[in-house]
Amino acid sequence: MMGKFRKEYEKLSLPIGRVSIKLGLKPDAWTAISFLTGLGAAVLFGFHQIWWGLLLMLIMSFTDSIDGATARAGNLESAYGGVLDHTVDRYVEIALIAGIMAGGYCSPLMGIFVISGMLMASYVRAAAESIGKMKNCVVGFAGRQEKFIILIIALILFAFKVNLIGQIAMALVGVLSHITAVQRMIYTIKHAGKEE
Repeated sequence: MMGKFRKEYEKLSLPIGRVSIKLGLKPDAWTAISFLTGLGAAVLFGFHQIWWGLLLMLIMSFTDSIDGATARAGNLESAYGGVLDHTVDRYVEIALIAGIMAGGYCSPLMGIFVISGMLMASYVRAAAESIGKMKNCVVGFAGRQEKFIILIIALILFAFKVNLIGQIAMALVGVLSHITAVQRMIYTIKHAGKEE
């Protein structure tokens, strides 16, 4: 859903990217910071430190957006940087769900359901854009931002001991992720090889 606003967001984030360039920070540095803060958040969730974990998760989300802005602002975009960013994003997602499971906030079955959906939605997009030669396959109910927002809501609910609704929010992340994977597959079937 938020993918529709991607171009507007990229324009708005360019000034931040320029500041990053002036500070001598390259895209890979922001990717590394995003990775470390994401792992830190996962560890904190595992030790029941939800609020501190959420703080690191928010920092991770911010730094994850800055690497792309920095690459665009400095004309530093590269195939390697894109692959690195996407790979780190997937590892962070796995770590976050593992941390939530380790903290006992959801069952292993729920965790597997959620993370498999998140990974498959990302995989179908990557396959469509590489193997299917599509320019863009950012379609479906839930992109990464939407899923993270719902996940943050679930964690806040867990922090306030509203566990049942938190579990429902977690399940929603999984359901929307799997639906998005199917939507992207259908979109690819219809459009792969037909884009100019």
